[in-house]
Amino acid sequence: MIRYRALIIILLIFTNFHDAISQYKTYIISGYVKDAGSGEDLIGATVAASGNKVTVTNGYGFFSISEVADSVTLIVSYLGYKTQTLRYNITQNMQVVIDLQQLSAQIQEIEVRGDSYREQVKATQMSMTSITSKDAKLIPAFLGEVDLLKVLQLKPGIQSSSEGFSGIYVRGGGADQNLFLLDEAIVYNPSHLFGFFSVFNSDAVKNIDLYKGGFPAQYGGRLSSIVDVKMNEGNKYKYGGTAGIGLISSRLMLEGPIVKNKGSFIIAGRRTYADVFTRLINDMNKDSPRYNPIPDYYFYDFNIKINYEITPRNRLFLGSYYGNDVFDFQRNRINANFYWGNRTTSLRWNHIFGPKMFSNLSFTYSRYEIELNNKFFEIEFTLGNYLNNYGLKYDIEYVLSSKNTLKFGLQALTYQYTLGSIDAQSSTQNINFIDAKNLFFQEYAVYVSDDVELTTRLKVNLGLRMSGFHNFVDGKWHTANLEPRAQARYMLTENFSLKASYTRMYQYLLLVSNSGQLLPNDFWYPSTKNVLPQYADQAATGYNIVFGNGKYLFTNEYFYKWLAHQLDVKSGVTPFANDDIESSFAFGKGWAYGAEFYIEKKEGRFKGWIGYTLAWNWRQFPDIDNNTPYFARSDRRHDISIVLTYDITKRLTLSAIWVYGSGNAVTLPTGRYLLGDLNGTNPLIVPDYPSNRGNYRLAPYHRMDVALVYKFTHKWGNSDLTFSLFNLYNRRNAFYIYIDEIKEDNAAFPTGFTAKQVSLFPLLPGISYNIKF
Repeated sequence: MIRYRALIIILLIFTNFHDAISQYKTYIISGYVKDAGSGEDLIGATVAASGNKVTVTNGYGFFSISEVADSVTLIVSYLGYKTQTLRYNITQNMQVVIDLQQLSAQIQEIEVRGDSYREQVKATQMSMTSITSKDAKLIPAFLGEVDLLKVLQLKPGIQSSSEGFSGIYVRGGGADQNLFLLDEAIVYNPSHLFGFFSVFNSDAVKNIDLYKGGFPAQYGGRLSSIVDVKMNEGNKYKYGGTAGIGLISSRLMLEGPIVKNKGSFIIAGRRTYADVFTRLINDMNKDSPRYNPIPDYYFYDFNIKINYEITPRNRLFLGSYYGNDVFDFQRNRINANFYWGNRTTSLRWNHIFGPKMFSNLSFTYSRYEIELNNKFFEIEFTLGNYLNNYGLKYDIEYVLSSKNTLKFGLQALTYQYTLGSIDAQSSTQNINFIDAKNLFFQEYAVYVSDDVELTTRLKVNLGLRMSGFHNFVDGKWHTANLEPRAQARYMLTENFSLKASYTRMYQYLLLVSNSGQLLPNDFWYPSTKNVLPQYADQAATGYNIVFGNGKYLFTNEYFYKWLAHQLDVKSGVTPFANDDIESSFAFGKGWAYGAEFYIEKKEGRFKGWIGYTLAWNWRQFPDIDNNTPYFARSDRRHDISIVLTYDITKRLTLSAIWVYGSGNAVTLPTGRYLLGDLNGTNPLIVPDYPSNRGNYRLAPYHRMDVALVYKFTHKWGNSDLTFSLFNLYNRRNAFYIYIDEIKEDNAAFPTGFTAKQVSLFPLLPGISYNIKF
């Protein structure tokens, strides 16, 4: 009897012990957050679980939350979508798919959610900005053509390269120091129309993330910014598309399911048609004695992407871009034509090893080419540059716990490059000025980073990247370098955080340019034993505040950047003048520092942002100005942007932007002197340039644009009509300055000189009509 009682007591103790253990048993819930209407993955959606566990979806819409109890409530939110509250009873690790419904305009006007801003405050990441195509289409567009890179120029720390150009300068860096990725494939020239438009079609792009500091360890290869562009995936549930027609171009996008709920496709294309009208004008005037032909110019591009869910744990993506710019000019016996363009292809495989581990394997291909053909009387002249790049990238994300996420991976790039093929020939002879150089080189990297919450207030992200470069031309020259990364966030209150970061970046592929723009006459050049890789160190600190019941975000950051092994072209030297291209290079250093202020409101009828940057940008080269420091051309002391949109009604939206920038530094001659031969005949007037670069400042740049968007609803879908005015008050901003002579009638020599300004754009109207079906 005693033994039975003892056995009963032991069973009761064991049962209570088992219940106690079961009470604390935890599980992992993971999965994807998607748009309920199209099946598109939602990047950066906030997923909060009971017990104060919060995460955001990664670049593929995937999330994972560990240490959840057998009953968990998830609150899932994303800007512009209805917040979902879901309850799950869990008996084992669970993978889910969460669909979010887009909010209607009526709901958006009254609903206030500050989750996205609060998560931005809590994140360790700093110095980052994101935009979507939906945001960009509400902002006044140049000639009615929506340009995502021009929207990025309206953010603090990101400057436009020149009037109307889509190129960017970020925190004192050069135009070539920005890495553009389209679905992880490198885009070497992100511009159309000599830099006036970007290659990113707003109908094909989902969103753009730009990092200007605090670079995550998985990124490298450029010094100043990473521009990560993600394409749309296409609607998995139904067929549809969009189309648009504007003053200079038309667009068409089609999407739909390959297998419903499993796979989808998207195809998008656009083309300018100014050449159609210029040819008509040329034909009408070709018999006139004062005939002056207008050059033919047009660009076109295509995007295509397909994706397929093989199993719930395996997804494939295949995307491609193809774009060209074509320029042709013919007059009398002179014929000049050239084209330049980009090609990219990316094949990606997403695999979920388990609820804690997510991986992405990517194979990429990129091509950038320029070909210039000139015919001058009987002499033909050809110049070509071709860059092919093959890439392999493998990234793994491992969620150790709700407070600790580990990322690691490897990357390898192989380059094939034909540089400087210049030939001239006539009917009687063939002359080769410079033989083509066929270059072969490789770049690789491995990285690891850990994002860990040390306390309820302190969170850090520590990373280390090791990159290397192998050039097979210069005696198999090789270099390897360490790139440490560190970021920290400290929460003062729920809505107020302090942040700091330090990064080192290396750049092995350098752009040789006399213009400072990413234009067709520029060419890329690899690091060699004589042309050392560039590197930069950047330190930044700042704070984020959410206020107004979560409706407003305010950020203030301070940065300092050191730039080493900077490349420039020696004064008065043309790189293609001889075979020894490296002899035309000058090497030096640079530094930039400044402060950025930003306030934003994303929800409600009235929204927008205000940004202000105060910055200095210096360069110093032993072979330029006797090693005297000078302001870089992109140095701009003050930069202000105000972007506002107002929903007048559910159908009618008014938007406006105003920008102001201090004048850029340029070099102008300070005088002239007369130079003659030994006999005192054939005198020449020669400009006298100062010893220091950047001796003159252009006038401040400022401009206002406005747009009015009216939305229509049809049985077959939606459409909108957009009217815009670029440069509303007709400000004549300086594009460049030239020196003109002052001459009296019949005078042999000028009596003086005057500086004159060339302006590009007066007040320009724009109109576009867009449909969605």
